[in-house]
Amino acid sequence: LAGSKGSLSCFALHGCASLHLLRLRILCDAPSSSSSPALSTMPPIQAGGNGVHVTLSDVHVTGCASASRGGGARILPLARLALRNSSFLRCSSAQAGGAISLV
Repeated sequence: LAGSKGSLSCFALHGCASLHLLRLRILCDAPSSSSSPALSTMPPIQAGGNGVHVTLSDVHVTGCASASRGGGARILPLARLALRNSSFLRCSSAQAGGAISLV
């Protein structure tokens, strides 16, 4: 996924119980852009709610910046996150959380 303005989301409120991503590259900034990516309103990966489980395997997120918490991923209360062989490079947040925010 490159240049997408949306977010991959899983919320219990909407009936989602799990989000499993495998071998995915998310590029939020163009290769020719400055070293400081533009702020998005939301991170590319979001999840929350009782029992929601997110698994990222071989997922690489690059150059994402969010005005909210978590530049690359925001995991809200009661959700769980598992990372396997994944990376968040040059991701930042205007609020707490940096690359990943576990609220």
